[in-house]
Amino acid sequence: MTKESKHAEHRFWTCSPQQTCVQLGCTMDGLTATEASERLDRYGPNSDAPAKAIGPCAPRFGACSSRFRSFCLSLASFPL
Repeated sequence: MTKESKHAEHRFWTCSPQQTCVQLGCTMDGLTATEASERLDRYGPNSDAPAKAIGPCAPRFGACSSRFRSFCLSLASFPL
């Protein structure tokens, strides 16, 4: 599969609802209970990606970094 054709598969927003159903293997009425159960077994439940763990210093560093950036930008605005 080429990079272009792989990208084209993800352009679901350009497809009609009928084309999308064909690609997903469902009907406009949705999945049957049996098909939904089989897909749940095969793919697992829908879920978001797990949250990234951040250390205890991250919030402080982020605020400090933001203030420092603002300070540098304000200095850069003064003519020398």
